[in-house]
Amino acid sequence: MVGPVPDFDRQWAVTAQQELGRQIAEAMPRVMATKVVLDVAADPFAAQGGQGYGRPAEGAQARQGMDAAFGAIREADLASYGVPSGKPGWLLPVIVGVLALVLGGAVTLVVMTR
Repeated sequence: MVGPVPDFDRQWAVTAQQELGRQIAEAMPRVMATKVVLDVAADPFAAQGGQGYGRPAEGAQARQGMDAAFGAIREADLASYGVPSGKPGWLLPVIVGVLALVLGGAVTLVVMTR
């Protein structure tokens, strides 16, 4: 089953869009109501019954240390290296140069045609 309707992957090409919409709308509450409950056994590193590899205070300190370490990495990842913050300094000279070439070409054409 690919979609919320049985055999959806085989029938979608030959079924009218309105019928597909109706089938999906009927199946949506059933599909969305399904919840997966994870048990503590799903996380092998979870402390069971308040017992773990250290006391809770040590675990909190270790977590704060890891948050601080990875916080610096997150900030470095979000930094915008090489992204210009404004207009580049070479833009105005290029525009002036192009305008000078166009104006010079126009003046040359006018002089040459007389």
